[in-house]
Amino acid sequence: MKSFSSLLILLLFALSSCQQEAQKPVASYEAQQMLQHCLVCHDNKEMQRGPILDGLDEAYMLGQIQKFKLAQRGTHKYDYQGELMATAIKDLNEQDVAQAIALLARRTPRNYLRTVKGDSKMGKDLYEQNCLACHGDFAQGLKEANTGSLAILEDWYLLTQLRNYKS
Repeated sequence: MKSFSSLLILLLFALSSCQQEAQKPVASYEAQQMLQHCLVCHDNKEMQRGPILDGLDEAYMLGQIQKFKLAQRGTHKYDYQGELMATAIKDLNEQDVAQAIALLARRTPRNYLRTVKGDSKMGKDLYEQNCLACHGDFAQGLKEANTGSLAILEDWYLLTQLRNYKS
């Protein structure tokens, strides 16, 4: 009888886990294709590319897409990457883009090759003085401040964005 009870409990766990899997939203074929479209630039397979976005907050990415659509990003004459992004998303289906972003957000953040050298002590001091309040103790981003995680973005991209912001 004891083994029957154990078997029944295992079966219930298995069914419960299957039910939870079924409740996860499944991305459409179009969203999967859109993700592949995004990964042309947002992967590390190309020389000219944007940042890897795996694991970045979904709401933050949707907000950034909106800024490109509203011409709040990608319009500065020296922001070539932003201009490419604004052009790339201009005519895309918003629902497919949103689903592709959801897929990106669920991906595990990747390690990347560090390419920027600098003074880590000075960087820490500058971060604490200028960035910590909006991006958090661990550069994780703060939902209440609507800021993304700096911790998972590549160093070259952060440096580029800081230069763009400064100019």
